[in-house]
Amino acid sequence: MNKDPQNIFFITDMDGTFLPSSKIPLECDLKALENFKACGGKFAFATGRIFQASYKYLELNIANAPCILSNGSMIYEPIKKEVLYCEYLSKNALSAVQFIYENFPDVSVEINTPDEILVCRNNDNEMKHINTVGFRNWREATIEEAVEKTLVKVLFAGEKEAIDKLTEYEKSNPFDCGEFIRSSEHFFEILPKGVSKGSALKRLREMSPKNTYFVAMGDFYNDSEMLKEADFAVCPLNAEPDVKKICDYICQRSCEDGAAAEIIEKIIGESRFGGKNHGFRT
Repeated sequence: MNKDPQNIFFITDMDGTFLPSSKIPLECDLKALENFKACGGKFAFATGRIFQASYKYLELNIANAPCILSNGSMIYEPIKKEVLYCEYLSKNALSAVQFIYENFPDVSVEINTPDEILVCRNNDNEMKHINTVGFRNWREATIEEAVEKTLVKVLFAGEKEAIDKLTEYEKSNPFDCGEFIRSSEHFFEILPKGVSKGSALKRLREMSPKNTYFVAMGDFYNDSEMLKEADFAVCPLNAEPDVKKICDYICQRSCEDGAAAEIIEKIIGESRFGGKNHGFRT
């Protein structure tokens, strides 16, 4: 099946997939994307980052199509600078947030609201996160103040052992108030119920022309639902082993040396996708 690049919508995770550890986009990826867009291709990000942590990349005009933010709870149109869709946590999540705050003292609680980021019980992992993503407006707050706000998502940050403990607790004692997801070794998140990057990709599919072919790229567990929903799933060499298992193509390059450029070169150079398990898989 030949696929014209004009019908291809390439959507990629940011951290660990498109962005290397420096958080500065690679020149080879940017050049490949310019070639892809010049051929009529659509490109977007699908990230766990909220808008306040994504804006500096959105303002670079890298993306020319609606982006998935907050692990699926927001769809943002970067050209028109419009929010096309946003889902909020229900009030039922507040008791879970307070319980975790009280019973997991080694974990910081980051409350993401539409207007600001509130941090309860800051720690080193949270500060590294804040400095890495470059939040525009954040402040420390009490848990009582934070939970009174409208919540987009809640992020818990801590050492790997503390987040492991929290993750295992939630698996054994699930809170029926939202979607809990491990987004990195140091982060555990609550999203609105039914929300994931996969659910957001379904919405993008509904918004797009019927002949749109979605190529999705990701490296971590919070990318899994999006990769399953895509027409063609890709991951960088540095992806988690379980993520590699669900992908159609595993890049020979990692996020540090141009995995995005590798798949774009295949799209432009070969423009041939046969659905699941065609010959690109390694």
